[in-house]
Amino acid sequence: MRQAISQALANFPDEATLISGAPNPPPSSPEDSLLGSDARTAFGRVRLFLRIGVLLPIAFFLLMTLFGVRSLRGLLRWWGIPLLVVGLVVGSFAVLGFLGVDRVFSILVPVDRMLAMGMTTNLIQAIQEIGHNLARSFATFLGIEAGIVFGIGLTLVIGSLFFGRKRAFSGNT
Repeated sequence: MRQAISQALANFPDEATLISGAPNPPPSSPEDSLLGSDARTAFGRVRLFLRIGVLLPIAFFLLMTLFGVRSLRGLLRWWGIPLLVVGLVVGSFAVLGFLGVDRVFSILVPVDRMLAMGMTTNLIQAIQEIGHNLARSFATFLGIEAGIVFGIGLTLVIGSLFFGRKRAFSGNT
């Protein structure tokens, strides 16, 4: 096995170009036109979309505020209820991810196949521990963010109960 690995490593080049520095050629087909015809252009466009994509929910909130809100009470409800729902949904995904990580890794990393490939049990345990720790830390981070968003939404909804409350008619004018 060591000899096979040594021969395979000897055939690997010392340097490799992953993305060519060629200028962007014009798109040759409709499939290439969305992300570009080379990897560098595609990565640039995806990064730009991810940066601008954060502004889309903010724009929807501002449009919702502009067209749907008539009072402070309405503002608190129109912003609080969506944040409350997002916090609940993302929080449930975080809890499911935290609790289901063991099952997912038992499917994705089958121990019997890895043993058949010649991996040692220590290496398999290390792979599983790294995967578990990464998934749990991501689920924890996601859960904390969901809790913050849920808390903001709940505060806004509860605040809407106190602001703009209509007073009862007392009969005296």
